[in-house]
Amino acid sequence: MLGLDVLSSDWYLPQMCLGIFWVCLIYDISVYLYESLQKTEFNTRLHLEAAYQELHSTEATYRSIFEISVEGIFKSTPDGRYIYGNPTLARIFGYESSDEMMAKVTDISQQIYVDSTRRDEFIDLIGRDGSVCATC
Repeated sequence: MLGLDVLSSDWYLPQMCLGIFWVCLIYDISVYLYESLQKTEFNTRLHLEAAYQELHSTEATYRSIFEISVEGIFKSTPDGRYIYGNPTLARIFGYESSDEMMAKVTDISQQIYVDSTRRDEFIDLIGRDGSVCATC
């Protein structure tokens, strides 16, 4: 019996060491993967932040072009309501501001166009070609 106890304890120590080795290895791999994931997430957040900053900068640039343009620029719904218009367009039509123009003009074809059928032609061109360019 004494010999069996010694034999089983000789087998138990290497088995325990091997188990500890695997636990440590799995832990190290887990830590490595977690740190890699954190670095990737951090870098992704940096790139996303840079993209948002560029987007805001570009948006500000185009907004300033829109606001200070010497030509009237607008976007409207198919049924004839302004979604937005720049200050120049409002001044062209005799309004103090874009907000006032958008509030008062509820039907572009009847209130802005001299010939209301021209608005229908415009809508048809947009539907057919996707855009309208007077100088193209």
